Amino acid sequence: MTTLDLGIFNNVIFICLFSSGIIIWLIGIYVLRKPPESINKLYGFRTPNAMKSQEAWDYAQVHGTKRMVRAAQLMILLSFISLYFNFSEMVGSLIAIAVLLIVLITPLVITEKELKEKFG
Repeated sequence: MTTLDLGIFNNVIFICLFSSGIIIWLIGIYVLRKPPESINKLYGFRTPNAMKSQEAWDYAQVHGTKRMVRAAQLMILLSFISLYFNFSEMVGSLIAIAVLLIVLITPLVITEKELKEKFG
């Protein structure tokens, strides 16, 4: 562990998590402000269980999207924490991919589980 590395553009974890976090956060805020009113194939929290009924769809748009926004905020926070570490490019890439997968899949799994329990 080292002190804060100001060469942030050489930090693959920062670049991956920060850029992904910002993009997902912006999309999430947009979907929260303008949720899709009906089931569609273009945008929204589109998982098989969410698309089974309008009621499930509406639930998923609120709860799933809020979780994705929180996941994006977590990615942004972790990107800044990564600046305190000095990993090789290969290790940094693997860490970034692992964090991205975990942070993005977790909200989907939780929301899908809730949809199954609530709507069958």
